[in-house]
Amino acid sequence: MVRIEKLIPDDLLKSLRIYLKAAAGNHGRFLSDRRGPGGLVIRNDPIMVMVHQDLLPIAEMIFRIPLRRSYCLTWIYGEKGVLPEHTDGSHTFGFEVCIDNTAPEKPWKRYVGNEGYLLGPGEGMVHDGGESGPRRQAGPEPGQEITIAGFYFVDKNFNLSQ
Repeated sequence: MVRIEKLIPDDLLKSLRIYLKAAAGNHGRFLSDRRGPGGLVIRNDPIMVMVHQDLLPIAEMIFRIPLRRSYCLTWIYGEKGVLPEHTDGSHTFGFEVCIDNTAPEKPWKRYVGNEGYLLGPGEGMVHDGGESGPRRQAGPEPGQEITIAGFYFVDKNFNLSQ
């Protein structure tokens, strides 16, 4: 796991915040599990796909293999938002970036294995999908929303239909 402090520049981050709030109302879908509603998820939003393309050379530099884009997801977590532990698959490499936190003085810890990491807006982390699964525990504070974008890549020679 690698933490990157300013993965997305402030001016782009500000624009993404405004855009994603509008996009969530238009084509987001509610996340839910047995704990109740957890927020919204947007898959392969056209603007986020362009950001995904810009991150490809950075991902190849970090992982040191030729990659191609797989998919991107944007989550807007509410107070009941929880990310259960999971793995993305040994063929997947990912960036997760905090786009927004309506209460930045209360960051939401994200775990990989036993290590917890705090990400502020614009900060990201890079992980290999085969690592111990990423997870987040109890959701943000009441009234707080946290927007996280996930950009996922696979080895350039990996067959996506497998």
